[in-house]
Amino acid sequence: IFRPQIQAAHGLPYEVIISLTSFRPRFATLHLTLECLLRQDVKPDRVILWIDPEDMAFVPDKVKALVPRGLDIRQTARNIGPYSKIIPTLAAYPDAIIVTTDDDTYYQARCLRLLLKAWSGDTKEIICHMAFEIQRDMNGNVRPYKEWYPLTSETGIRYDILPFGVGGVLYPPGSLPLETLDEEKFTALSPRADDIWLYWMARRNGCGHRRISGHKWVIAWPTSQKFALKHTNNIFGNDVQMGAMAEMYGWPPFDRP
Repeated sequence: IFRPQIQAAHGLPYEVIISLTSFRPRFATLHLTLECLLRQDVKPDRVILWIDPEDMAFVPDKVKALVPRGLDIRQTARNIGPYSKIIPTLAAYPDAIIVTTDDDTYYQARCLRLLLKAWSGDTKEIICHMAFEIQRDMNGNVRPYKEWYPLTSETGIRYDILPFGVGGVLYPPGSLPLETLDEEKFTALSPRADDIWLYWMARRNGCGHRRISGHKWVIAWPTSQKFALKHTNNIFGNDVQMGAMAEMYGWPPFDRP
């Protein structure tokens, strides 16, 4: 499934970074995802894999073997769960285009190219391959997360969709405010749902989201889903964490920046 790729330059005036994290239960298949990311048909400037301190000694040789091909393995300062995929990269490279990915799925070679091609250059526009439409009742109240559904077609910029990271999300430079790095807040309000925190931060910064076409399916590696946040978040966790965010900040408007 890994075909040799001729990698084109992205040609943008920003550094382009693919950023992800992983943990020990996913290490057996991690090298497969990394192969996908290193073989994108547009070459990123960096592919950074963040590993928490307690897992660093267990990084497999198959993953370490990818370092000469461009993989950058870094240790986080502490375990911040799923936030490790973006927070340390955002702190270190605030002026870069950051594309977040998950660690447990197959990525088509065109994934990065499609995101970069779709981006208009507007730093208030976040591009994603996958997103949920936020569902509301007749009174305008947000429905429970289990009643949301994934979008299946391309959209224009919208303020009522929430990207989920499995397909890849492109964050332009400056799209996420400095408050995004507030570890005390995100660990208190939304500790297991980085997508929810990032949605609120982007909206507080006046950003909208656009779902693009071209990535309509997800293939997860065998055994990788045994340890997945979705098992708890989809049942009750997302509603609890969204409730905490709404209590702190209120829901952002769904029809305007």
